[in-house]
Amino acid sequence: MTLRDASFTLFTLLTLCAFPQQWEESDAERERIIRNRIKNITITSPGQVSVTSYDLRGYPVHSLTRSLDGVLQLERICDTTAQGMISVCKQRQFDPDGNVTHERHTFYDALTRPVHDLEYEDGILSELAQYHYGDHGLTRKEVLLPDSTLIYVTEYTHDANGHLVEDLGTTSDVDSTGQRFYYTDRTYTYRNDTTGREVERSYIVEGKVLTRCYSTYDDNGNYVEFKVCDPDGGLRSKDEFTYDKNGNVIIISHTDGISVTGRSTKTYDNRGNTLRIINSRNGKDADVITFAYEFYAH
Repeated sequence: MTLRDASFTLFTLLTLCAFPQQWEESDAERERIIRNRIKNITITSPGQVSVTSYDLRGYPVHSLTRSLDGVLQLERICDTTAQGMISVCKQRQFDPDGNVTHERHTFYDALTRPVHDLEYEDGILSELAQYHYGDHGLTRKEVLLPDSTLIYVTEYTHDANGHLVEDLGTTSDVDSTGQRFYYTDRTYTYRNDTTGREVERSYIVEGKVLTRCYSTYDDNGNYVEFKVCDPDGGLRSKDEFTYDKNGNVIIISHTDGISVTGRSTKTYDNRGNTLRIINSRNGKDADVITFAYEFYAH
């Protein structure tokens, strides 16, 4: 996976629209982790076991993912400053023989924002990325080759309130004479409600809208529905979110436009930590992910 591969979709429901940014790990979620003083988390899914260790401040500083027979697949190590802030994280992927096949180093500023990435394939630097920020957050991400040739740019535009309204992707290619040229390969535009929450996202290629994504919230501010539609309004897929009385998501249902084809159910402990996620496809359990926590005694 390269630095340009940066989308997440539930049930791989589409590759054109990602979920709203509200579903990224929030400051409140990190504060919850710190309050609960989680020391280790073990995540077990079919074929894998992941163990994450946290420092006293609640920051994840080391994680290992292995196959069930113990073969190391992924490692992530983070260094922190004297103030306890993350300064650099290194992630490595391994082949079955234990050789590192891919490595990414991400460096952070004093606000724990990524400022640049270094990406290696088989030990050789293959790409690097630089992040630029303005008053309202990230404004530009550049992906370069080791010789500093610019190959991809994403530019982010915010409104006066700091809400994202557009991100524009510019890629490059080489013509028959060996000259590099640049062109816009895709654009996302965003419409937000009065509170700044994303309610509509359009995916545009060569000036043509290919999909529109709609997000809906309930009176409590919970994210309850995500729809992907054709430009003319035809439904491609829909995800619906059900919550318990504590505001935890307990069911996520995916519809392909006709019927429910996928469902995730989540259970929690009394601290609000996820214990189990059961994912099903077409009425059959596809995988089960279990979480185990180790808490400090005080």
